[in-house]
Amino acid sequence: MVSNRFTLLAMTSAAVAMGGVMTGCGGSSSSVTHQTPTVSATGGVAAQNGTSATGASQSAAPQQVQVTRQDGSTVTATVPPGESFAAGTPVNVIPANQPFINGLSLAPKTRAQGDVTVDGQASGVHVNPDGSLDQNLILTAGTHQVDAQGPFNVSDGTNTLTVGNFRFVVLVLPNGNSSLPVALNMRIPANGGSTENGNFVNVTFATPDFMTGQANLVVSWPGTNKNQTRPFNNGVANFADLSPNRGDTIPNDGVSYVQFGYRTQ
Repeated sequence: MVSNRFTLLAMTSAAVAMGGVMTGCGGSSSSVTHQTPTVSATGGVAAQNGTSATGASQSAAPQQVQVTRQDGSTVTATVPPGESFAAGTPVNVIPANQPFINGLSLAPKTRAQGDVTVDGQASGVHVNPDGSLDQNLILTAGTHQVDAQGPFNVSDGTNTLTVGNFRFVVLVLPNGNSSLPVALNMRIPANGGSTENGNFVNVTFATPDFMTGQANLVVSWPGTNKNQTRPFNNGVANFADLSPNRGDTIPNDGVSYVQFGYRTQ
């Protein structure tokens, strides 16, 4: 597990872009203009807590167990290497076949891609071409770093942002609930677009467990690192103004990585 203090971030999310000027807590930009190209997208992760009748012993290789989720459904889920939990212990289950961003996909393959690691270990789970996981993934209580290796495309059918890798720092509570966003709403720069003028990312967390805290978003490409931390209440974090003093242009081939995370205040 990684420290509960971090300076980053998926998953998705996961999350996932740069902000410009945002008016109002809902991220409306009716009073500002924005440069094209941009990508408008929504998303979220329908993760649930659940329990296993067998639990899992620590192993150097991924394991699969049967988990009964909060909604009563029973699924097969993958336990990453090095993780263990007793029978009946609540865990978090990230669902398969549900992209965390609508319009997310693997970009044309230029290198090995699609691997998902948890705390630096190959999880045995991979990303499908549509950006979803190919298996249900279990996270145990504590703080975890989940990395998805791209490149990925986030597209609204008109414009595209290419992201090399996504990283999520996820807090899982003892009850099995996690800080993975349940909803995303964003307008982000596309490849070749500007980081200012109306771009925003709004993130909704599961309540009441994650009513307050701090959310962190990092977007990086060669020579540039945009890093923003936002305290929030009522389960909603709003990211904007990553370039309050100057606008930067996204490279034509996209960004290197996007990181997103949550921590308590």
